Amino acid sequence: MSLETTIWLTGIVIGVGMAAAYARSHDPLHPMMYLGPMLGYVYFFYPAVLYYHELIVECFPDEPDVSYAQLVNLLGVSAFVLGVLHFRISPEVLRRRAQELLTPVMLRRMRTTGWALGLFGLAVYFGNVWLKGGLGHVYATPKAYLGAVSGYLSSAPLLTIPAAMLYLMSRHERKAGLRDFLIVIVFISPHLIHGVLGARRGPLFLAVVALFFGWFISRARRPSLHLALGGVGVAGLLALFVVSQRQNIYLGSDFNFDREAYLQWISPREANMGHTTPYSWGLILTSRDAHHHFWGRRYLVQLLVRPIPRQLWPRKYEATGMGWMLTRSGSGGMDDESWLSSVGRLPQAGSAAGMVADSYLEFGLLGLVVCYLVGRIYAELWKRSVILHGVWSIIYLEACAVSIFVPSQGVVTAWLYRLLFLAVPTYVIWRLITGRRREAEPDENGALPPVEGREPAGNGRVV
Repeated sequence: MSLETTIWLTGIVIGVGMAAAYARSHDPLHPMMYLGPMLGYVYFFYPAVLYYHELIVECFPDEPDVSYAQLVNLLGVSAFVLGVLHFRISPEVLRRRAQELLTPVMLRRMRTTGWALGLFGLAVYFGNVWLKGGLGHVYATPKAYLGAVSGYLSSAPLLTIPAAMLYLMSRHERKAGLRDFLIVIVFISPHLIHGVLGARRGPLFLAVVALFFGWFISRARRPSLHLALGGVGVAGLLALFVVSQRQNIYLGSDFNFDREAYLQWISPREANMGHTTPYSWGLILTSRDAHHHFWGRRYLVQLLVRPIPRQLWPRKYEATGMGWMLTRSGSGGMDDESWLSSVGRLPQAGSAAGMVADSYLEFGLLGLVVCYLVGRIYAELWKRSVILHGVWSIIYLEACAVSIFVPSQGVVTAWLYRLLFLAVPTYVIWRLITGRRREAEPDENGALPPVEGREPAGNGRVV
């Protein structure tokens, strides 16, 4: 199969997946509706531009090799689409969408917990900035880095996302006003500041999605299809803007918009091996030629060893044979000779692969199962959010916010790690707020069993 054919088939799979998702769910916030455009950019649009501008030969001398890598992308995207479309909800259930009654006591607890989480996340972020010398020092250089003595402290500002959702859900009976909007802005300000001043696409996308999607999800409402797609498009263009202008964005700079750099990221005129698409191709080919796969070891280290504080185990990565993740992260654990033999060049430092190449590096073609499972996770979280609401609405928003890492970075390293860091405490806190009541489970069609003593929807807040 030619490279051109596999590129177009990838685009068709994504387009059909989006159409099928909307036709079956009628929900503009179905995961395929915002992940589809991102997958389309990385796996269809960018490869097509490289192909028709005849730039692929600048990256890879052998086009059949690239055809194999793109075929893997096609299969991985297809597996993801099959997973995310694996849901069955009757139209009646979609219209009803009611499960949990929130009492005034619960609403007060939600508001209090939202403030507590929000203030904690803000205190950790601004405290860390203060320890590093203040905003003027931290963001005085391009692509500012804000580390901490512990990875938990570095990730703690993420808790402002569920904090914003808890606050919005607790205010459902009142019309949202300027005060509510400003409070939510303050809560997510660490991500806005780091995304803009640090020129970081991940935090900026996370903040924009949390604001836009959170406003609708917290009120069990949905935007129009055009508004939803427009919101995703704006978030994506903003992410590309900051990453393309990184050398010009920092405090004290005489910012000059580099139009050519921006267009290069949107529609390249020259090859960039550091971009996710060509780097992912190279990773797949080098992994194939070197017969180099981790068979789950790397994922286990990232899930089980990474959370252990380095103060307790300073050489944890070296001890598990994964020291390269600190010193040569872009190499995929393969030596220079393997890269030179397969693609004729070395990977750029800091390069990151998307979901398909990352799972291929781990399991070879069995990584397609990982792509399918990622889709299934999004389908299940979406299904629970539209039927059960409550905590699942918050967790689904968290999954929406970190969705940018699915096509752009590692499955476990960037995406699953952040999702678990957000979802686990969110679920525990919700159980404490609601008195640890057990939720009813929907059947295979999304219908809920009758709940004894349930009040009609008009008598209280049902989420």
